[in-house]
Amino acid sequence: MNEIDDECQSIDDEWIEFRSDFDDQKQEFNRIENQMKVSQTEITRFSQWIKDQENAFQLMITNQPTLELKMDKLQQLKVEKKQRKFFAIRN
Repeated sequence: MNEIDDECQSIDDEWIEFRSDFDDQKQEFNRIENQMKVSQTEITRFSQWIKDQENAFQLMITNQPTLELKMDKLQQLKVEKKQRKFFAIRN
């Protein structure tokens, strides 16, 4: 009888350990899943920002009537971008 009780206790202990490990893994899975959702939201937001920047750039260039003015505008945008980087680094 004692052997049966020991075997039952061993099975109970293994089951408790299994459930504990399962719960830990489930929590880790949920944490990773939430991180993925946050990352996807950031990617979506960044993609939209890039599209907005592309549209703004296209509008700036398109509004210039001649190729020369388009090239001048493009050069001006490059200079402004370099200035923003410079001031961002300084700050």
